[in-house]
Amino acid sequence: MINKKIFYIVLTVWVVFWLHFMMRELFLKGSIHDYKILLGRDLDGKRSYITGDRLYEFIVFSGRIIPAGATADFIGVEEDSVDRVRAAYYLFPVLIQKRPDYMLVYDSPQAGAIRDYEPFAKLDDSRYVLKRKD
Repeated sequence: MINKKIFYIVLTVWVVFWLHFMMRELFLKGSIHDYKILLGRDLDGKRSYITGDRLYEFIVFSGRIIPAGATADFIGVEEDSVDRVRAAYYLFPVLIQKRPDYMLVYDSPQAGAIRDYEPFAKLDDSRYVLKRKD
């Protein structure tokens, strides 16, 4: 008998905390708009919305053209930024730091000054991929 009481008390407390969390997320933080948008999108649309359309388009482009087993690094994305973490998540098997095979250039004007790399593929004038010269 006491076990049922404990179970219902724990269940009630859990439900109250869960409802409190959901109400806080949806209404107090104003996230309900984001949830509405995410509900109507497919997986790529959700990733694009979270990452940003422009960065996600470049990540997908880079992921398609970089060969399997190659290494890459970013220029134009800050070292410890959320964008870099998201890019590393989508390009995890490819992205490393030391002397990469490919350099992913994202909105960076200083990329033309990189030695040992030559143009490989271009998405547009500000987003392109450089390949290391061998």
